[in-house]
Amino acid sequence: MPDANTAALEALVNAIYANKRYGDEHRAAVKATEKAAKLLARSVRGDGTLLIVFSEDRIIVGETIVNDPRAVMASIGAALMAHGFQTIRVRNGIERRDVTQFARDVMQQPGVEPISSIGTERLSAGVISDPSRKAHPREHMLSQLCAPVGDLHSGLMHENRINIAELENIAEAVLCSFTSQSSAVLNLVEIENHDQYTMAHSVNVSALAGALARTIGVGDTEVEKAVIAALLHDIGKREIPSSILLKNGPLSDQERRLVLNHPAAGARMLLERDDIPLLASVVAFEHHRRLDKRGYPEPASAGAPSLASQIVQIADIYDALRSNRPYRQGMTLSRALEIMSNDAGKAYDQALFEVFVDQVISKTHRPHGDTEDLAA
Repeated sequence: MPDANTAALEALVNAIYANKRYGDEHRAAVKATEKAAKLLARSVRGDGTLLIVFSEDRIIVGETIVNDPRAVMASIGAALMAHGFQTIRVRNGIERRDVTQFARDVMQQPGVEPISSIGTERLSAGVISDPSRKAHPREHMLSQLCAPVGDLHSGLMHENRINIAELENIAEAVLCSFTSQSSAVLNLVEIENHDQYTMAHSVNVSALAGALARTIGVGDTEVEKAVIAALLHDIGKREIPSSILLKNGPLSDQERRLVLNHPAAGARMLLERDDIPLLASVVAFEHHRRLDKRGYPEPASAGAPSLASQIVQIADIYDALRSNRPYRQGMTLSRALEIMSNDAGKAYDQALFEVFVDQVISKTHRPHGDTEDLAA
C-alpha cells in the first residue's frame, strides 16, 4: 500500500490522464482533480511545501523514494522532462483549479520555443539548477583543507548552510588527493568540533567513495557528484544532539528513533536545495538501506539501493569500523574486513566490495594503531 506522498502523486497522474482523455469539465476529470488536490494538500509539509523530483531512474516524493517509477515516468515524468522540467512543487492552499491548470500545461506538445512555466503558484514545475563551477587549483590538497572543511561542517551542522562552490572545491581536492597522495587518504583532518568524528568521517568516506567510483570506471562528473553525496551523507545528523551522537552507552528507544531518522531528515534537507546534485539526496536517504531489505528507512518499493548509495555505504561502514568512537576502539583492518565480508552480497554488492578491498584499501591502508598489513 503506497504511503500518503506516493498516493498523492498517483492521484495527480490519474487527474492528468482523466483531463487528457475526457476534458477538464467531464465528471470523471472533475472527480479525479478534486481527489488529487485533496491528497496533495494533505502531503504538504509543515513549512508549506511538498517537493517531487524526477530523475532518470527514480522519483523522490517528499521523503519517499519510488524505485520503480515506470508508470509515472511514462506519463507525467516524461511529459515534464520533455518541457525541460524536473521538479513539481506543491504549496499550501492547493485547489482543484490548480490541478486542472497544471494538467493543461503538462499536456501541451513541446514546441520550438520552451514553455516558461507550468501550473500555478500552488502547483508548479521547476528545474534543478546547475550553477557554473568555481575553478579550483589541483595543487590544493587535503592537507590544506582543515579550515575550509571545518567551516563547511559548522555550516552544515549548526546553520543548515551549504555552499555548493565550497563543496565542489573540496570534492575536487579529495579526488586530487587520492590521485597524488593515496597513502594519506585516511585520517584526513583533525579539527576540534562539537562532533569532530562526523566531520572527519564524512571526508574520509568521500575520499574512499570517490576512489571506489573512479576505480570501477565512473565518469569524472559522476565521481564528483558521488564525492559531494558522500560529504553530505550524514547531514541529517544535525537534528541529533551531540549528547546522543557522543553518548558512551546504550541509547534509549527515543534516542534510537532519532538516530534512525537521520537518513530521511538528510534527504529532506538536501531536496530543498536546487543547487545540490539530486544524487546527494538519494544517497543521504539510502546509505543505511541494504540489498536484503534489512536496513533503514524501510524501502518504499522492491528496488535496490542505487549504485552510488552502495558505494557510499561500503566506504561509510569501513571508516566507521576502523575509527575510534566514545563507546569502542577502532577495529583492526583484518577484523573490519571480516565483518564487511560477511555482509557482502547481503547489504551491498559482492563484486563491488571485492573491488573496494583489492584496489582501494590496498592503496590507502594506513594502520590505526596496529601493525598488520592487508595480507594479514
